[in-house]
Amino acid sequence: MLSLRQLKILVVDDSATARHYFMGLLAGLGHHPRDTASAAEALGLLKDEDFDVVLCDLVMPDLDGLSLLKQIRGQGMDLPFLLITSYGSLATAVEAVRNGADDYILRPVDAGLLAHRLEAVLERNSAAREKTDLEASSQTPEEL
Repeated sequence: MLSLRQLKILVVDDSATARHYFMGLLAGLGHHPRDTASAAEALGLLKDEDFDVVLCDLVMPDLDGLSLLKQIRGQGMDLPFLLITSYGSLATAVEAVRNGADDYILRPVDAGLLAHRLEAVLERNSAAREKTDLEASSQTPEEL
């Protein structure tokens, strides 16, 4: 299994069973998960606390995962966002990625798959940040 640094992960899912499963799975991988049953509460938590990753259900009653993603990106938050669903389709996956999702995972999700996907997302985001930082540092003062 891949080793990751300890992450603070926000789990957003309206199903208590799913939240319990992901909380145990993520804690078992050495992370620090926090959970909420609603997208509205997730927005509040994201304003008040720093998280490394959001793991979110796609289908929820108050605000679905794509809508939450759009609000997060609209507020300038650039943290990794993984959508999880039992109702996957190619069209939804494409829409999720176009709206800034870092990954789209179909259930059932096991520990090995989740660890692998988290590491892949973090590596991509780290590489993208390094590239942006390098490009910014190579600009001349006139370009800034």
